[in-house]
Amino acid sequence: MALIQMKCANCGAALRQEGGQYVCDYCGAISLFFADADADISQAVTAEEFRQKLAQSGRTYLIEPGGNGISDVDEKILQGKLKAAQKALSEGKGYLVEEYLKGIPANVFAAERLRLLSEAGVKDEAELSAYAGELSSFGHYDSALAAAGERTRETYREIEKVCRKNAEISREIGKGRELLRAGMLADGLAYAEEMVRRYPAYARARELLIEAKCLSDENYSPFADLEFFKACPDASVAVSGGEEDYYGAPKNISPVIAERCKQVAGRRMSRDKLIGKYLIRPLLVLIAVGALVGVWFLIDSLFGR
Repeated sequence: MALIQMKCANCGAALRQEGGQYVCDYCGAISLFFADADADISQAVTAEEFRQKLAQSGRTYLIEPGGNGISDVDEKILQGKLKAAQKALSEGKGYLVEEYLKGIPANVFAAERLRLLSEAGVKDEAELSAYAGELSSFGHYDSALAAAGERTRETYREIEKVCRKNAEISREIGKGRELLRAGMLADGLAYAEEMVRRYPAYARARELLIEAKCLSDENYSPFADLEFFKACPDASVAVSGGEEDYYGAPKNISPVIAERCKQVAGRRMSRDKLIGKYLIRPLLVLIAVGALVGVWFLIDSLFGR
């Protein structure tokens, strides 16, 4: 993400980050960054180096705010409705989008785009690119493309390719999970490692590997590998929703991983609690008693004679 140009390709103004994309407040254009799901990251790297290599592997695409038909609707009313619908979408209230956009025809791209995102259950195109399947299955996809400008259509076609690739990778990863469920742990682990080598930026591949390690090694702690998982561009949408539970497991991740996080974090919490109870707390008491004794001797030396 760090390598995205912070100037708008549409008008040259500065860009503002908003979720997984960059927005131009001057003309409304949106810049998207797509990391390559099968980027060549073969050598061992730290989680931070992994993020940097992902940023180097991707490309930026543009979504223009205009499109056909915008002059058919009164500008003030249009902008007010679009702003309300966008706010509802960003707050996770996609069910309100169509209500706000009533009366705006399908040939207004800015409105049809929001309808498409609402139908897909996502907040923006960055989240849409994590979908695994055919975008044409959404009723507003074709009408959004028809209303869009050529550069924007190119961006949506690229998103469509990414989503189709996501579906292919998901099917491949599903075979690894079948191996694990069949109790073939060694084969499942080897398959998961191959998936991560092939698709290092794909969150589901990382999830499969972590699950295989949990099942293969009762002493394995998943937290270091979860840092790589969370660095994947699609992690917050495809798996976790960007949230973590009390023990640090990403929301909606494999129950096997969630349970191992609970075990490891629980042991750590118990250890920290024991250290606090039997070492730190008595030490603080001794320090406090020592301080009181020191103050008493100081007072005694000053006023005792």
